[in-house]
Amino acid sequence: MKKNIAFITVASGVIGMGHLIRSLSLAEMLRNDFNISFIISTDTDDVLRLIENSNFRFQKLASSCQVTDFKEVCPFLKGIDIVVLDFYPLTKEFQKAIKDMNLRLVCIDDFHNGYFHADLIINTSNKVTAMEYDCEPSARLLLGSEYILLRPEFIDAAKKRPRIFSNISSVFINMGGSDMPNNTLKFLKAAITIKSINEIHVVLGLINPHIKIIAEIIKNVKPSIRIYLYQNLDAEQMCSVLSKCQLAICPASGVSMEVCAVGLGMFSGYSADNQISLLKGLVDKDCAINLGAFELLSENKIASVINSVINDMPKINHLVKSQKKAVDGKSPARIRKEFELL
Repeated sequence: MKKNIAFITVASGVIGMGHLIRSLSLAEMLRNDFNISFIISTDTDDVLRLIENSNFRFQKLASSCQVTDFKEVCPFLKGIDIVVLDFYPLTKEFQKAIKDMNLRLVCIDDFHNGYFHADLIINTSNKVTAMEYDCEPSARLLLGSEYILLRPEFIDAAKKRPRIFSNISSVFINMGGSDMPNNTLKFLKAAITIKSINEIHVVLGLINPHIKIIAEIIKNVKPSIRIYLYQNLDAEQMCSVLSKCQLAICPASGVSMEVCAVGLGMFSGYSADNQISLLKGLVDKDCAINLGAFELLSENKIASVINSVINDMPKINHLVKSQKKAVDGKSPARIRKEFELL
């Protein structure tokens, strides 16, 4: 008899889509062996349609409720065997309340701060170690890109041989689900100034509020540069767009792992604190070139950094080979084995 797993997570215009996308990725890995449902706090019905289109059941918390408030979540845990938490803060009080219900607990984490009551902890950064966690002695830690949470299309892409590039002319730009500061526009303007680039693919997230501004800028770009603007791509479409490009500019979030799966020269940085550890891991493993804090970058600085390496094809191809080593497409099997032990 299949066990029942409830994912408790959040997605919004402020927080973005990262928590939900990686929870959906994990759910896809487990769907054949477990019954999956979601408990979610969100400010848009588009998020609910995303879960529904993935054929998972869900309960939406009332708009006045917080996903971090256990008494609001508790009524939806009847009949559940395993709870997966993916939101912040992951307080020890919330975790303890779950364990007091005799449920198994999994935490998807980025910060490794505070005490963890979890049975399983997943942190896909290659920079964090078990010594940095304060947790139950019986907790099992799934650390590093060996346990990367990717949708099936990217798992398939990760299993392919690394591409070898002879030049860089096509660039992929994505800043995540919401991109409230509109970093997309800054990177787009910088990419337009780079002489060797003649094709730019700009992907906006489901809840990005800046599409009209970006579209207007694109209208006025010289015709010698082809710019394609997309929003709310599914995994298959995202894979297809990435495969058309040789270079990617993105934050050290879930999308950076998708880039690694396909294999592109990558410039990455961070726009939120929970991306810093993953960024360090990407840089240490030679998977990305570090742009640092996006908010501190000017268009001129971005263009300067890209121009400094865009013709260094040995460097670009080395990044791609390193990405394929870090993301090998075997994480679903590793993760399913761990969940079977719960």
